[in-house]
Amino acid sequence: MEVTRGKIKGPRKLVLHGRAGTGKTTFASEAPNAIVVMAEEGARDLDVAKTPVAASATHVLEMLDELGKEEYAEFRTIVLDTVDAYDALAQGEVCKR
Repeated sequence: MEVTRGKIKGPRKLVLHGRAGTGKTTFASEAPNAIVVMAEEGARDLDVAKTPVAASATHVLEMLDELGKEEYAEFRTIVLDTVDAYDALAQGEVCKR
């Protein structure tokens, strides 16, 4: 087993869990230069950069891929709203296949 010490560079990941309406997305949207990838319409009232509401799980993945391009370098934080909605979209696609 390889053991390392010190910091490992890479993106930080955080999952917020709680009841609907408790402010998870609002909290996350206040991170540095945030953009919300909308798998549902929950962030529509927030004054934050956001994507269109995803039509499918594949659409979510396409938007995430697009955000990796240089033209979107201003965004330092990606908020997926919500993981539950994305999961439902993904399950629907799997069942259709």
